[in-house]
Amino acid sequence: MFFQVAHPKALDKYLNGRWPFALAEAVRKVLPDRSPDYLAVRHLSPADRRQVFSQLKVKMEQSVSLNKWGHHGSNDVIISLDLGLHNGIVEEGSSVALASAGIGFVYAAAHIQWGRA
Repeated sequence: MFFQVAHPKALDKYLNGRWPFALAEAVRKVLPDRSPDYLAVRHLSPADRRQVFSQLKVKMEQSVSLNKWGHHGSNDVIISLDLGLHNGIVEEGSSVALASAGIGFVYAAAHIQWGRA
């Protein structure tokens, strides 16, 4: 299977620089009044990652980069969450935001209040 683009230059122009803005906007929709304690985000280039974190006022230490593991599609945020737990960043009471995207057209985020209800 493959994804064929009729106008690759137009698509590239549309997507160029869109990732950071769209991912940050998705997170703001689920956490409109505050920044998360932990941000589990899909694998991004270092520059795009810094931009997302800057827009959300999240410190880089509030997440684990997936550079060592690479991109695993929709599993990226679950891998990041697991790494956050194993590294002691996500703990009881943490506000966790998960943010991902699909080929640049679909962006989504979820908020989890970690711990017992």
